[in-house]
Amino acid sequence: MLILAPTIRIPRAGELSHRADGQEALEKRAHAQIKEGFLVRMNASPLLPFRFEASININNDRLWQLFISLTEFLPDTVSCHYGMEDATSTLPMNKMEALAGLYPHKTALTEDAALSFGLVHNDKKAMYEITVSHTKYIRFYGREERAFVDKMNIFKLPEFKRLEFVDEYPYLVEKGKSDPKAVVKALDKVFGV
Repeated sequence: MLILAPTIRIPRAGELSHRADGQEALEKRAHAQIKEGFLVRMNASPLLPFRFEASININNDRLWQLFISLTEFLPDTVSCHYGMEDATSTLPMNKMEALAGLYPHKTALTEDAALSFGLVHNDKKAMYEITVSHTKYIRFYGREERAFVDKMNIFKLPEFKRLEFVDEYPYLVEKGKSDPKAVVKALDKVFGV
């Protein structure tokens, strides 16, 4: 079973009583195969400048490390996106500057289910994107599939044809140690948004 972010938890019996399908949803959730691993989907559209997209589950205590490792695939110029319900995007900047801006908030960004964040590079020739969702799995868009799979092997993440994610089933969000609004405000200041 995947180690979830501390702000995300599985509902207990009775917590979904407001839903007509509450008991059924909990039973499905109990049998869910939410585990470490990844799946890859190839891009079928020649109009989109990426070769594949991947969804990755990783234990929460390794999430930041994988995020940083995946940034090796991105070019030197990226935009950063972060936020709560609505994401803010920065102007293009140096990748290392973007990472330096995110770093002081890495615990909140990787543990607080109110926040999502990521980096993107997009031009006519290539699109690369790493996004950490609110439910703390990674979406990755890239071009070098073999190198990506090698990276997953380094992290001992197996490839699956079907993989389940936290947000496919009922889950509850609890308040984290940080104030997500304060994190967004601090990032706005760092990035001049």
